[in-house]
Amino acid sequence: MHKSANVGVQRDYQLNLNAIAKDKAISLSDMGKKDEAVSELKKSADQLRYLGQKYDDEKLLNEAEAMEQQAEQIDNGAAGRTDRGEGHDPEVQEKPSDRFIPDETPAIKQVKR
Repeated sequence: MHKSANVGVQRDYQLNLNAIAKDKAISLSDMGKKDEAVSELKKSADQLRYLGQKYDDEKLLNEAEAMEQQAEQIDNGAAGRTDRGEGHDPEVQEKPSDRFIPDETPAIKQVKR
């Protein structure tokens, strides 16, 4: 575990970003933009998993798994208007560049005490 990082603060920060990503994904799904919703959830899951592994944090790892499951549910048509097939283009696939890249994680400045 990273000794200089306040893991609790970073966990809470990431979980807040995760909540924002979930809200965005729900809105996208409701607008029939299933592929974008799935991509949003997968990016968030990747980021959670990365930090969960980095800090050996079970809570972040569990949340990452839950995000992946939500993405699969939306992808399989279990959310919003996509249940009826609206807004789905089977030819559209997620681009690797749409996924989370660890170097792009927003930095949290460390405060010296």
